[in-house]
Formats: sequence, structure tokens, C-alpha cells
Amino acid sequence: MTALDARDGRERWSRAVGAARLLATDADTAYVLDGERRLRAQPLTGAGARWTTPAATGTAKGAAAAAAGRRLVVAGSDGTVTAYRTDDGTAAWHQDTGAGVALTPAVANGTVYLGGASLRALALADGARRWTTPAPGTGSWGPPAPADGSLYVVWQDQLIAVDARTGEQSWSVLPGTHALPTIAPVVQGRSLYHPLGQDLSGPDDGVVTVDLRQAAAAWSLGGGGDEPWRLTGAANRVFLAHAGTLRAMPVL
Repeated sequence: MTALDARDGRERWSRAVGAARLLATDADTAYVLDGERRLRAQPLTGAGARWTTPAATGTAKGAAAAAAGRRLVVAGSDGTVTAYRTDDGTAAWHQDTGAGVALTPAVANGTVYLGGASLRALALADGARRWTTPAPGTGSWGPPAPADGSLYVVWQDQLIAVDARTGEQSWSVLPGTHALPTIAPVVQGRSLYHPLGQDLSGPDDGVVTVDLRQAAAAWSLGGGGDEPWRLTGAANRVFLAHAGTLRAMPVL
């Protein structure tokens, strides 16, 4: 595992920790999955691991995670979600989303939001249910993205906005998404970017941009093939990686 200075890319430290995959980071720790299907809390200073614990079932074949508020929330490839205490690695609570795939948890304001058979809001500390919204028909909710009091999430061929406090739907648009992509929407400014996909294996039909002020699709960027689209956002830009090309996109 290697740590680089974000300002200039210089190496700060490198240590053999046996990490097979980086799951998440918080202010002072990187949480990794090692080759023996164990979770490790690795301080960003490069010191020895703070703790190591066996990962829950389903984590070995693929996992998605988020770290915040003294919890590491890990979704496994079987659709189960386990929250670990970041001080000692013990399990705090467990949920089964019914998704049958690892959907990245979203955390905001002491609440964790999960997609799956139901869109649900749970207390981050203990997993207590705050609200649950079943999928309106066949299929499952995708991974949600919280922003400015709303959750943005995919169901079937719709992008849907719901109130993060209640789970009530605010609006929906039809951008042409064919099935449940496993990538959460990316929100920057008043823009939402989302990949267009055909199946659970990954998006491959391009990316759509939604104007959140109008609740309507603004434009789309095509380009399919075997290469998936990867999205992230920062500093009022959305970055798209596809087929060896990285694009910095404007926001509305």
C-alpha cells in the first residue's frame, strides 16, 4: 500500500499490508480487504494496522463500502450489509438488502442509505430503521446519492429523486437507463450525471446529465462497447473515465 501527497503526487510512505482492495477511507484511516478475506484498518500515517477482523459473508467476491461517523459500512456481493465500529472492528449491525449484488452505501447526516429490494434509511450508529420505501415494481433500487436534502437513485429505466427525510418521491425522469446499474449517480452543483447501462455487469451505453433545477435530462454523451464508464465528482466538476480517456465535465 502506498500513500501519495495529494498536492504534488510524491510518495509519503509505502508499506506491505497485504491489501487486495481498498474499500474506503476516512480522515485518518484506510480500510482494506486483504487476501485472506479480512478487513484491516490501516492508519494513513503508515503505522501498523489498528485492527484486523474477518469480513462478513459475501465480501470476498466483491464489496462496496463507505466510512463515516465511526462506522465502516460494507456491502457484500450477496446483498448483505454490515456496519463495523471503526475503533475496534467489531460489528455494530447487519442488514440484508435483497439486491444480490454489492451496492455502495451512502452516508449523510448520521444516516446510511441503502438500495436493493427496498430503498431504506437507517441510523448509522445502530442500524435502526428511519424509513423504508419498497421498489414500486419488479427489480431493485440502485445505490443512492444524497445531496441537499434529497436522494437520487435509479429504479428500472427511471432516475428518481426522493426526500431524504421521508423517502417520499419528488420527481422522476426517463433517461434511457435499461436496468439496474451498480454505480450511484454523481451530483455536483445542479447537475446529476449517471451512466446508462444494459445489465448488472456494468454500464456501457454512455452517460446522461440531468438538470436538477428542471428535473429533466439536459444532454447525453454516447459511447458503448465493452469499456464501462466510471464517474466521480469534486470541486464543481464531474470526471468521466472511459476507454482510456478522462474527461472533466462542466456542471449546471
